[in-house]
Amino acid sequence: MFVSTISPKDIPSQGTAIGEAIELGISCFDENEHSKAIIIITDGENHESNAIETATAATQLGIIVYTIGMGLPDGSPIPVINSYGQEIGYKKDRQGNTVITKLNEVMLQQIAAAGNGDYV
Repeated sequence: MFVSTISPKDIPSQGTAIGEAIELGISCFDENEHSKAIIIITDGENHESNAIETATAATQLGIIVYTIGMGLPDGSPIPVINSYGQEIGYKKDRQGNTVITKLNEVMLQQIAAAGNGDYV
């Protein structure tokens, strides 16, 4: 139910900070809970450097980290979707250039391996 209500628009600052996402996931678990897992759905373009270390820390707390890659290894533009679900263009940077995102499978495989999980 929760997953169906979330959107990238719920995040005030855009960008990928996988380590911070894992840290937030870790903080959501009670230490008495069993079968804990974090599932990361991303292109893997990480704008920080501590994702692998944070995934390793999660495993020490009994949390498995799985990664699901979205996008294309050669890159593709990021569509902008209006409130009606219609594509109305592509995301632009401050200079007006179309932003291209590239799937970083190697990074996602490394994070999943460090988190004792799998990459899809």
